[in-house]
Amino acid sequence: MLERNKAFAESEKLYREILVSEPDHPEARHRLGVVLLRTEQIDQAIKCLSDAVQQGDPSTGLLGDLGYAQMLAGDLPAAEQTLRTAVEAAPDNERIVNNLGMVVGFQGNTEESLALFRRVNNESEAQSNLAFVLSGLGKLDDAKDRYHQALNRDPKLKQAARGLAEFHRTFEAANKSNSPAPRNSKSSRSPLQ
Repeated sequence: MLERNKAFAESEKLYREILVSEPDHPEARHRLGVVLLRTEQIDQAIKCLSDAVQQGDPSTGLLGDLGYAQMLAGDLPAAEQTLRTAVEAAPDNERIVNNLGMVVGFQGNTEESLALFRRVNNESEAQSNLAFVLSGLGKLDDAKDRYHQALNRDPKLKQAARGLAEFHRTFEAANKSNSPAPRNSKSSRSPLQ
């Protein structure tokens, strides 16, 4: 309950107390890893989640959480291996399949990425997810095209609309920083001055 209410400090303390009295408690170790992940202590989260996996018979959820943590840490090959194992056990788990789609996409395999997204999403959502991956790869024109495809299919798809809005904000910011600031304006001063 504490974890669901985002009381992460209290949750972390509770899970650590459980592990002091029961060091081989895999669920407490798993949940502690998730709390550490949610509080952006990624390296500690990976250690905790990996230890829980090593205790044997890991749940699909545990593997999914470990794969996600590995992805956030930038260890895409490890994340792919972990998430593929999780997907084998739960081929229709939307969260895990989407995370695997992102991982393979960020490694450049956008065809498999799109196929995975299509497996658990409608076409609009799949295109929007691929657009996110493409933007992460720096393929901004392709990403914009995919966001437009998603919105043409579903004009109310919020994730695609947010993606395009982010492109617009980024473009506007880049244009402002590339244009010369007028003399004597506050914007021409460095923030370090």
